[in-house]
Amino acid sequence: MKKFYITLVLTTICSISLFSQIPNGSFEDWTTTGNYEEPVSWTSYNAMTDELGIYTCEKGSPGNPGNYFLKLTSKNMMDIAVLPGYAMCGSMDIDNEILSGFPFTGRPANLTGKWQHMIFGQSQGLVVVQLTKWDVETQSQVLIASLEYTLTGMAMSWTNFSLPLTYLDARTPDTCIIAFVSSGDEPTINDYLYVDNVAFQGNVVGIDEASVNNMQVYPNPATNQITIDHLFPVDGKSTYMVTNILGEVLLQEPVTASKQVINMESFRNGIYFVTVKSDQGNSTQKVIINR
Repeated sequence: MKKFYITLVLTTICSISLFSQIPNGSFEDWTTTGNYEEPVSWTSYNAMTDELGIYTCEKGSPGNPGNYFLKLTSKNMMDIAVLPGYAMCGSMDIDNEILSGFPFTGRPANLTGKWQHMIFGQSQGLVVVQLTKWDVETQSQVLIASLEYTLTGMAMSWTNFSLPLTYLDARTPDTCIIAFVSSGDEPTINDYLYVDNVAFQGNVVGIDEASVNNMQVYPNPATNQITIDHLFPVDGKSTYMVTNILGEVLLQEPVTASKQVINMESFRNGIYFVTVKSDQGNSTQKVIINR
């Protein structure tokens, strides 16, 4: 009995430790790069806008709790465009294409934290989470769970949030990507999203078996064309769509074949998500375009 309780305590401690492993989720650690600061383990658009001296990701103070928080603000880029504040837990290349997330092997139920947010136009900010796993058989990154949440209303003081993840696969992920964006497709100057104390909570075991292994996307990585091999009905009601890491819909069409071919020539190199929706359910797979 004593051994059982020791095991139970250790398991509980490991679970708590696991779900707190969002790197620098408290945003207490920052590093100076040239003329700007960047939250450790997170990437923003600051490297791209450094020459202009305009930064949409900044260190806010005081935090809640702690000394600092993540401050994302949509800003005017020399009257050419308005760029939203953006921060992603992982790494991007010089063209702001996502290279990788961070190692993660949990199956949390919710993303939690504190935020403040407000927009001055009509385009609300976003929160995106993707849990994925490398599948040896298909040589592709499979989407295990996702969260794509569009902000609503406003929060002008620190407010707790808890956002549920949707699981599409019963397996354990190996990688996580988290992104916060201050505005949507049509950003307005001074739209803002402040975030602090980000963590995962809860645990999900299994999913509806009908949504497991019902779709494959290949080749992956791909260059100019992909094929969706799926088990969904071709009945005029099913649709497929391609979204980017921010959850923006880039392509949406009816499903016309059980092996649906999609032309990806117009898509830049990067990470995308292919989803098939039908009356029998949905399924999503991650695909990489690399030429």
